[in-house]
Amino acid sequence: MITAQHMHHGLTKKEAGQLAYEYAQAKGKNMPKNWTENKCAGKDWMNSFMSRVGLSLRSSETTSLARAISFNRTNVSEFFNNLEELLIKHRYPPNRIYNLDETGVTTVQKTPKVVAEKGSKQVGRITSAERGTLVTVVGCINAAGQSIAPFFVFPRVNRLQSFLNGTPPGSTGKCQPSGWMTAEIFPDMIRHLISQTSCSPTNRLLLIMDNHDSHVSLSVVNLCRENGIDVLTLPPHCSHKLQPLDVAVYGPFKRYYNEAANSWMISNPNRRITIYEIGIFVGIAFPRAFDMENVLSGFQKTGIYPFNRNIFQDHDFLSAFVTDRPAPETSPMTGQSAVPSTSPGDESLNNDVLPTTSSSMISATMPVTPESVRPHPKASFYARDGRTSRKRTKSKILTNTPEKNRLEEEFELKRKKSEKKAQRKRLEKRNLSKQPGNGEDSFDEHIALDDESDDSLHLDGSEEKEFLDGTKPNSGDFLVVKVPIKKSFRNYVGVVCDCESDGFQVQF
Repeated sequence: MITAQHMHHGLTKKEAGQLAYEYAQAKGKNMPKNWTENKCAGKDWMNSFMSRVGLSLRSSETTSLARAISFNRTNVSEFFNNLEELLIKHRYPPNRIYNLDETGVTTVQKTPKVVAEKGSKQVGRITSAERGTLVTVVGCINAAGQSIAPFFVFPRVNRLQSFLNGTPPGSTGKCQPSGWMTAEIFPDMIRHLISQTSCSPTNRLLLIMDNHDSHVSLSVVNLCRENGIDVLTLPPHCSHKLQPLDVAVYGPFKRYYNEAANSWMISNPNRRITIYEIGIFVGIAFPRAFDMENVLSGFQKTGIYPFNRNIFQDHDFLSAFVTDRPAPETSPMTGQSAVPSTSPGDESLNNDVLPTTSSSMISATMPVTPESVRPHPKASFYARDGRTSRKRTKSKILTNTPEKNRLEEEFELKRKKSEKKAQRKRLEKRNLSKQPGNGEDSFDEHIALDDESDDSLHLDGSEEKEFLDGTKPNSGDFLVVKVPIKKSFRNYVGVVCDCESDGFQVQF
């Protein structure tokens, strides 16, 4: 049961009782009549058993499948390998190892437990509204137990200074309509970090953060390289174990924030919390949550500082057991699998590799255990979910030259795609009803129909025979050009205004 708990597939009290019945039946034990009728252990026996072995019922925390399967030894080892490489290369002191992450606060606080009449079924507590407004708060701490002033993203277009009233000294931020961190705003957060830490190429620091799309951009990497910031990203979906802010700081911060919001609601009856009060609540909660004890505890529990790659034990990786698959054993000479593959129809090979045994022999030689009665969940090779279309990522040192070159290639590819998309939109907006001429109704744009330019219109062989009849047009000739628009075609009527040896220009 404890193993199933670490695997995030814990048993309910009823499921544990059914397992006890199945185990007793497999062992051939005498059972009370109510066990046999219900096929489940009795309530008295379950309570006594849980008390003897130290078990209790706990409210489970919802854990996504991505988090459960991503926190495995491979991803964690790769992160610690990158961290060790940077620590050996630059010898950062603890006050130059930083962790950065965002969290969200809203205008609707979480209500606490209240004293109520015994037996009450519904107990209410006033909140600001049914749906709140989100404000992003970016925190940054270092391994010496220090923190810098937070950075805010408010869901507005302007009026930033009025929202910063009551925030910790040195706080700054930006306004963005959604209130979320974006790739356009994150460089401002890096500039805030640079101003607070005075980092430079001669006074380097290590910045550890997650690999969200808003963080990983070419502008951020160039800014960090220019100012002596080495960026190390966490493995995907592993921040709940490897990020100091998530492990030891943001939990108390949310609790103190809700306490401040609830106290404000009591002191200000019949008033709603707006984003103008959020800075006041953060100013109260921030120094209590971002204290030295919590910050040092976060870096120690994650093994970042003091550096400890063995901070996580075997039971910490049991959540990935369901989808883990063993690495294939290969022959050192041929590189082929050293284990002979067998097919279901090859009975002779199956008989040679696995000798047949009867069920009575198995039951006589193999001990009966709870795992044999009810095996732990294990996904088959073909049952793994592969529906996601996102590119798989891993822990990286973003400021290294190979990663920077890769980001430059991706940026250039996105730029070309956006240019082609803008070109298609321009073609769609052209007025096809205008006839060619020299007056105001004619278009001034010329499109070169050659084979070298990406922005030109190309004619294949069938179109040349249909429109040009296999001959080269002369200046002043009219043409009908078929242009691909998304998944269809449109015909454009133009006049030839210039003929060259390798192509011609058409005025529409």
